[in-house]
Order: sequence, then C-alpha cells, then structure tokens
Amino acid sequence: SDVCSSDLMLSETNINTPAAQAIKKMINIYEDYLVQKDTIYNSRSDRDIKYREMLRETTLTQLEDIAATNPNAREVYYSLFSDFLRG
Repeated sequence: SDVCSSDLMLSETNINTPAAQAIKKMINIYEDYLVQKDTIYNSRSDRDIKYREMLRETTLTQLEDIAATNPNAREVYYSLFSDFLRG
C-alpha cells in the first residue's frame, strides 16, 4: 500500500527531521489501528463493531494531533489518512 511504501522510504533514507518523525509516528499509529481492527476486533459482534468505531475515532484524533504539529505532517494526514478514517 501507499502508506507502507512511504514508511519504507522514510526508513531507508534515515531521515530524522521533525516532519519525518511526525510522519513515521502517524504511519505507526495507523498500522496499529489496522492490526487491531483486522485481527483483534474483527467479528460482527456488537462489542467489536462498537470497539472498531471507538478505535477509528481515537486513531483519527491521534493523527490529527500529530498533523497539527507540522505542516508536512498535516499534508500527509490530508493525503493519506483523513478521508479513509472518516469513511
């Protein structure tokens, strides 16, 4: 996916700017969200459905908070995460 390739590029180039650190953190949060959503809370039970929604909202808030710290991170947030996590 695009997110993984972005993560790979940041890791391979060993960029350590504040923007790169923020973007790496955003990618890690998003990937953690996917793991939890797809493997831990993946049933159709009411509990899992409610937890997935809460997890999505929490993840979105975390990403928004990081995006607010850096203009480059904000651009990454808008291009990679905001539409997907809102839908």
